[in-house]
Amino acid sequence: MKKHKKIIVWGAKFDTGHTHAFVHDPIINAAKYLNLEVYWLDNRDNVPDEFFDDSLIISEQWLVFANGNSHKLPLRKSSTYIIHYLGNKGPVEGNPGASMYVDKVGRLIDFRFANNWGVNGVEDKNYAYTFEKEKYTPINDGTSYFQKGDDYDIFYSIWATDLLPNEIDFETRLTKFKEPK
Repeated sequence: MKKHKKIIVWGAKFDTGHTHAFVHDPIINAAKYLNLEVYWLDNRDNVPDEFFDDSLIISEQWLVFANGNSHKLPLRKSSTYIIHYLGNKGPVEGNPGASMYVDKVGRLIDFRFANNWGVNGVEDKNYAYTFEKEKYTPINDGTSYFQKGDDYDIFYSIWATDLLPNEIDFETRLTKFKEPK
């Protein structure tokens, strides 16, 4: 597996008011905790396109496609892009989905939910799939899975918390949450 020089989280900074900041912030914190080189950038940062070479780039498709602060993400052949909410239904509301990246980046990974929230799986304006963990390669203890695709790969994972392991209070983890008085 290719080792990247840095991690770049693209878009949805807290000052933009976009709720995806709450997804990006834990990624930044985890990378810092692991002493990895990490940056949280958007259109307002003055960095050349070459800065994105040899990087692991994490973002959300609707940010990259349509958001005013994030729609200028450089696409680099030497980098891997993990894009949440990429979609698999083809263009929706003008969103090009995977075709925006295929043959323009080194590797594309669609970040999907590892669950089925509907009767027949995941179904919304962007996605239609059934999560069948027995068909995918487990990455860890049952919370993340990998599926090799023809044009791009798929990473399935669950959402849980923005806490790092050292921030979890194991002594009170099983007690019922109580509202402050």
